[in-house]
Amino acid sequence: MAFKTELESKKGAGLAQQQLNELTARLSEVYDAELFIVYMQLFAKLGPEGRRQLFAEQQQWLRKRAAQADAQVQSKGGSLATLEYNGAFNELTNKRIAELRQRLKVRSEEPQRK
Repeated sequence: MAFKTELESKKGAGLAQQQLNELTARLSEVYDAELFIVYMQLFAKLGPEGRRQLFAEQQQWLRKRAAQADAQVQSKGGSLATLEYNGAFNELTNKRIAELRQRLKVRSEEPQRK
């Protein structure tokens, strides 16, 4: 995750608006990949019904994330709107990663059923 750390360290470090937009978009890709990995780890720990439920939940969450990120944009139009959207998108994604990690932790701590 050195790439992620490098990108995060550059946030707000005297970059031009276009560079900030590009940086936050790249961070969105990294966070989305991290979300997918954690999602798949949890998915693998579930039975068929749990997998079905998690899949449906994730699909709904993905649609909701885009709408929530869009709703947080204050600057309608212009390059600042992109930065605001990306920031909200990243914050929502990080919250979901933390939520899924917590569920994975709880699932991993449960005794294995035979």
